[in-house]
Amino acid sequence: MGRTLGFRHPIAERFVIPWFHDGHAVRIAHLTDLHFGLVTPLDLLRAAVRVANESEPDLVVLTGDYVARGRGAIRHIPHVLGELNAPTVAVLGNHDHWVDAHAVTNALEAAGVEVLTNRSIVKNGIRIVGIDDFGTDNHDVAAAVDGVDEPFLALSHNPMAAPLLWEQGAQLVLSGHTHAGQVHHPAVTPQVWEKVLGERYLAGWYREGDARLYVNPGVGSSTFPWRFGQATHRRVAVHELEPAAEPG
Repeated sequence: MGRTLGFRHPIAERFVIPWFHDGHAVRIAHLTDLHFGLVTPLDLLRAAVRVANESEPDLVVLTGDYVARGRGAIRHIPHVLGELNAPTVAVLGNHDHWVDAHAVTNALEAAGVEVLTNRSIVKNGIRIVGIDDFGTDNHDVAAAVDGVDEPFLALSHNPMAAPLLWEQGAQLVLSGHTHAGQVHHPAVTPQVWEKVLGERYLAGWYREGDARLYVNPGVGSSTFPWRFGQATHRRVAVHELEPAAEPG
């Protein structure tokens, strides 16, 4: 793969997930941590959108951190994310709140993206619950699941909210936030994140009973462009939700 500054160009990674409902298969493209700003090249973000479109998804989900550290790049969000070809829903991340959550929300809506702020919707027969950012204490799981009486897909920027969502019936939680540690060495990085930072979920798949969590390393960066090891992979996740007779 080619590079844009310190980033490898994004590729799609596909996963098949048994989904406990009576409907049809649903393909979901998952993008996260785009970090529009000085560090992440716009060409890289456009490439991620192209990869998502090429997967021909029924739905696109975005799990936060659309900006890095300033408001200037917010203006690019509608132009780039407006190129997504499928219905798109999103939740906000910590950087969005640190910079300007209202302006980021407006930019996403200008791109045709529906922002879920502690609420749920149904798309393609799938109940989707979106919570606001856990790390900045803007989440409200009780409000998000109010009236929900079925297994659901949950969106949370910060994966540490996954147990709260599993308790409420989430079959699958999609998150980002960690960048897989940005610099990922399998023998060191997970230990540092868990023992020093108190982060249980760093990258990839986690499971508790029948419930799953996928932590996407994301696309961009808020601080420096280089990614190493596992952090270089899985930029665009494509989840195939296949109907199943029971969770599994």
